[in-house]
Amino acid sequence: MAAIGIGAPVYVATQALFSAYVYREAESHNRRSPLILAITAFVFGIVAAVMTGSVLLMLVVQALAIALYLGLRLQRGPPAEH
Repeated sequence: MAAIGIGAPVYVATQALFSAYVYREAESHNRRSPLILAITAFVFGIVAAVMTGSVLLMLVVQALAIALYLGLRLQRGPPAEH
């Protein structure tokens, strides 16, 4: 069982920021359910941290995912208007 320390609220707040970013990006790309994507990202981030036992690992993986996404987005250029 995972212990809940002082870092838990900080991690939850970080997950909330990550989920807000997912929501904003999904909404800007006209995805069908950006709220569901954001909630899923939040829940999976919490569950993954509990299952692996490493908050730092999850933060590194999420930071890497965001960096790869931004890098690919910059490489492709702005999205075309429909």
